[in-house]
Amino acid sequence: MQCRLAVQEERFTRRLLKAAYNVADFQIVGPNIRALVSDRFDIVAKTSHETSRSELMSMMRQLLQDRFKLAFHREMRRRSVFKLKRAKRPLALVRATQARDLVTLRHNSVLFGGVTMGRLADFLSGLESVNRPVVDYTGLEGQFDFTIKMAYSGAEHAELGDEHAIYAWDAIFHDIQQIGLRLVRAQDTIDVLIIDRIELPEAN
Repeated sequence: MQCRLAVQEERFTRRLLKAAYNVADFQIVGPNIRALVSDRFDIVAKTSHETSRSELMSMMRQLLQDRFKLAFHREMRRRSVFKLKRAKRPLALVRATQARDLVTLRHNSVLFGGVTMGRLADFLSGLESVNRPVVDYTGLEGQFDFTIKMAYSGAEHAELGDEHAIYAWDAIFHDIQQIGLRLVRAQDTIDVLIIDRIELPEAN
């Protein structure tokens, strides 16, 4: 098997770290990695057999250590967070038939397809209005399909593009109650990946 991936922007390194070490954005702490932003990379991986996700992530961890000189350690840190919890109203979630992991803006509504509550928490952590870690306390396992209508705010920015409209979704604290969930301010101890070193890779 051979796969080719063109990589751009700072999110590249974060995405690899998140996938390889099964952490969310807010669990990655370390030096500024903007040195990677202006460079593009082609990653070509080959295997002689069908590869499972766990094997692929193991290969990705080795790549990060070998090519990017990644060194890190883990700590438990006390942080200000939002807990994602069930509200009093009934849940408006449908069990997904497949784990698609899709988030799409359509007609001022955000459609979630085949996402876990952990994935939803990670998505919420990245919103401008939330601006802190969101930790899943729903106790809901598996993947779900659901839709949240943008009552106001972010929907007003739809003309600037889907990504911007979602990022500017400052009514999320109100809107998320549509699906029977809520965000609660709290302090929590979370596992953090501390990046001690990461470098630009040398060309092959």
